[in-house]
Amino acid sequence: MIKYLAPGVIALSLGMNYASAGAGYPSTPAIVQVPLTGQHDSVGFNIVKELPAILYKRIIDGEITVYTTPLKDVIRTPQAFAEMEEQTKTSFLKVEDLFLDEDWKLQGKKFEFHIRGIYCLNRSEEGIQVNYGYINLEDIKGLLKSVIIPTNSNGPKNLTFWDALHSRLYDFNLLKFGGENFTREPERSIEIRNQAFFNPKVTTNAIQLPAAKEVELVVNRVDFNNDKMNSMLFEAVEGYFKQNPQEFFNLGGADFEDHTNPGVAINLTKIVLTETWRKSDNGISYQVDKLVFYINDHPLQSVNSDELEKLGFLVNFQRMEDFLEEKNFFFTITRINNQQIYGYRSQDALNALLAGSWNRIIITSDNKSKED
Repeated sequence: MIKYLAPGVIALSLGMNYASAGAGYPSTPAIVQVPLTGQHDSVGFNIVKELPAILYKRIIDGEITVYTTPLKDVIRTPQAFAEMEEQTKTSFLKVEDLFLDEDWKLQGKKFEFHIRGIYCLNRSEEGIQVNYGYINLEDIKGLLKSVIIPTNSNGPKNLTFWDALHSRLYDFNLLKFGGENFTREPERSIEIRNQAFFNPKVTTNAIQLPAAKEVELVVNRVDFNNDKMNSMLFEAVEGYFKQNPQEFFNLGGADFEDHTNPGVAINLTKIVLTETWRKSDNGISYQVDKLVFYINDHPLQSVNSDELEKLGFLVNFQRMEDFLEEKNFFFTITRINNQQIYGYRSQDALNALLAGSWNRIIITSDNKSKED
């Protein structure tokens, strides 16, 4: 019969002699709880929701080893893991909490934490806590460093699970620390946690996330002022392809137009532009990641920044790359990172990106963007 342990039993099973915390302390075992609920959108990601999704299939396939305890002396087989889910009528993909097995050290004004392993816990319909087991972090280090976690408009682009986990930006509680008795003194948990992570005089080894976002824009043949920038862009693209039909066909035009027809109609319907926006003290910079021209309502193959430069588009005697970077044309933001932005909220999203903190773009239930 499989035995399911509660979090308190997990902590005690470490069998270590915990030291108490003072102004500073040597390497001390700690257990951190990261709850599913209560994670604020401003973090940009939800590590509890997303992490099980990349682990589950690999656990079932036997690619990731799950131990019953941090001692790593007993392995929970994939079959036993699946039986646990079935017997408790729970799902690893819907865990309520992550518990992180860590080491904390504070010396002077320098704090360091190191994550040794992960527990995933859930609760059955009967209210019994289910401990799926312990995963050694070193065993999944390569995976966590190579897989990108989904982020909303507040998070950075291309954030790996490893960096997300070590950013410590998410909501967490200090459940166990050395020999501290938080049952009798719960305020000590908050005091030790805040001393380590929220004291401006203390530096930590938490990973600092870059101020970079992936932004998708849609450009239509619409001018909202007298400068006709959008019309100028569209006419330049159409003129280029009419003068260089081989480039049009090479980019996929031959899939929907007859390449033997010298008078083929070329009407640019829209442009979908994916960029990296970076924020610094000098403002926001824009870099083209890929661009898709829609000709006669059909998408051509995407081109990256290098390919765009080789094609040599000119808009009003200006390189297209420079024209796009200046952002003097009208566009609609349709996506920031993994979060879709409805067209009628595009201007709100743009205003928040230009004026506010990049982790304070709050998206309400109707997808309204505003700075918190």
